[in-house]
Amino acid sequence: MELDPLEDDGSTTGADGSLAWNRGDRVDVERMPQCTACAAALAFTMFRRWVDDEDGGG
Repeated sequence: MELDPLEDDGSTTGADGSLAWNRGDRVDVERMPQCTACAAALAFTMFRRWVDDEDGGG
């Protein structure tokens, strides 16, 4: 399904997520659109991990 970034149907943020993994010397990246709830959850998790890292936490 191809999403038109100019058409807002309320189901996506207009952003996409990326999943990267490697096998040997090869790096693969898969990109997919994100719904608003998933984008918010991922952003909060990333922010929380960054804060924990800055504070020296785990």
